[in-house]
Amino acid sequence: MRRPLFYGIVPKLLMITLLGFLTLAMTGSGVWADNDDAIAIDDFLPSYEEFRWRVSGIAGYGHNMTLNAIRQHEDERVYEISGEVDDLSGGEADQDFSFTLSYTVRSDVIIQEKQEEALLDSEYDAIEILRTPITVGTTWTQEVEGEDGVTTLQCTIESIEGRPGERVIEVLYDDTDSPYYERRELQEGVGVIGFERVMFDNEEPYEVSYQIFWDETGSFPDVVFPDVERRAWYRRFLGPVQRVGLIEGYPDG
Repeated sequence: MRRPLFYGIVPKLLMITLLGFLTLAMTGSGVWADNDDAIAIDDFLPSYEEFRWRVSGIAGYGHNMTLNAIRQHEDERVYEISGEVDDLSGGEADQDFSFTLSYTVRSDVIIQEKQEEALLDSEYDAIEILRTPITVGTTWTQEVEGEDGVTTLQCTIESIEGRPGERVIEVLYDDTDSPYYERRELQEGVGVIGFERVMFDNEEPYEVSYQIFWDETGSFPDVVFPDVERRAWYRRFLGPVQRVGLIEGYPDG
């Protein structure tokens, strides 16, 4: 099976440099050049528009979402996302399964905001999902507003694993006044790849969760390259690089 055209022609180092310039060109120059953190906070979101996520979870739950726009402002970058939750009722449920979600990235925080009726996600419409410094043991508190009023969450970065460019961090968001909690796994260049929270049925707590479905997650090229592994380091760059005409691939893919 033949490799994508660029793989055999362009040295890996040159390709990485090219992708770096392309990222700056497509998303605008960053506003955090002086950030001394070992891991930049905006590394934990995709670099390109049209990135797609697919997740699957408890009891057949699933949703799809697409990164529609990345808007650079003077002191923040906003990622605008829309999606739809799987309708397991076959169209019989009287519920809006569409949703919108945004991430606002500043020098020290990522804020998630959402509007939805059926999305399996946070109890809160607005929540800080990550703060700097991105190191194990970093903690912060935040006040969030839910149906029962304002709640204080104690947040902790519990682990960081993986090699640079593919690191995964795990963050716990613990309600200081109840058994409620949320937990997220975030991967560099992808965003949230795992989510868990507690829910209550007749006051009895139970956990619900979802995980990323890798085969349908990424920035996909118009042409499918069958020789590209789904966890290949360069996979998420193929779509944007192909769309601007830098690669074509062979006729057989």
